[in-house]
Amino acid sequence: MVKKRAHEAFLAEFIPMLDEPGTPEVRHARQVIEQTLTRLAEAACRRPEEAQ
Repeated sequence: MVKKRAHEAFLAEFIPMLDEPGTPEVRHARQVIEQTLTRLAEAACRRPEEAQ
């Protein structure tokens, strides 16, 4: 994830689709997705051997 930054391409494609409806549920889903990917990227930086 960190090395290839694949999550960035995913976010670039997926987040605009989440922005369209504009409902509270979709805003929450976006927040959860972004926070989860951020935590995963941070964990991979701390322990790259476990992130493969």
